[in-house]
Amino acid sequence: MKVFTLHSKEFFSNQDNSSKKSPINPTIKIQDVLPGYARLSTDVIREDVILLPERLPLAATRRLVVLVPPGEISENQLARRVWQLAKDSGFSVLYLALSREEDQVPFHRRRLTDLTMMTSFGNIQAHSSISAAKDWHEAVKQILQPGDVLICFTNHQVLDHFVWQRRLGEKLAQAVGIPVYMLAGLTIGPTLELLYKIRELRAWTISLALLMVFFGLQVGIERSTTGPLSTILICLLVLFEAYLILKVNQ
Repeated sequence: MKVFTLHSKEFFSNQDNSSKKSPINPTIKIQDVLPGYARLSTDVIREDVILLPERLPLAATRRLVVLVPPGEISENQLARRVWQLAKDSGFSVLYLALSREEDQVPFHRRRLTDLTMMTSFGNIQAHSSISAAKDWHEAVKQILQPGDVLICFTNHQVLDHFVWQRRLGEKLAQAVGIPVYMLAGLTIGPTLELLYKIRELRAWTISLALLMVFFGLQVGIERSTTGPLSTILICLLVLFEAYLILKVNQ
């Protein structure tokens, strides 16, 4: 577990807390935010990162706000990690997704429903929300409450200043000034939008290739046959070509 303050001092969960060079006891600071931290398996949280403001919020932690990335993820793994963070303290959980495209809302709604069902167990109550905000910063500000802790993936990258890629957790920790817990070991696959673009490009490529191939066949038929036979063969070829292009686009 790595712990950072906004002044970028780095601490490790296994550092010697008795050392005079250590300005704070990182475990105590983490437990102020996540009281059940000491009972978490070190094998699970070894690569996790927590970003703490210089001054911890006055309100005790009440809710974990989980920022669900738009790409493909393991929902089971995410729900299990979130439940482990919340179970000992009885925190409520809010899964937040960002979707500016109406046609993608059903996908996010289905995913968040699955996550809330898998996390709502025992004393844990999970809820979900889909934001149409322009970015994650605005989406978080719209739902932020005293006692919130943000949960996100360590490899969740977003644009910073329209050019650079930056980890979402770091950007929000600096902008919002509340604790941010970043989960390691969870992968993010391509987004639906990217998958659609890849499929569309592949369909266009195959369609153009088919047009070129069948054009060559038609030229060959016209040169090698004459009369009604040539017309029949070309008509059959055009029908077969249209059928293949239709199947590719489907």
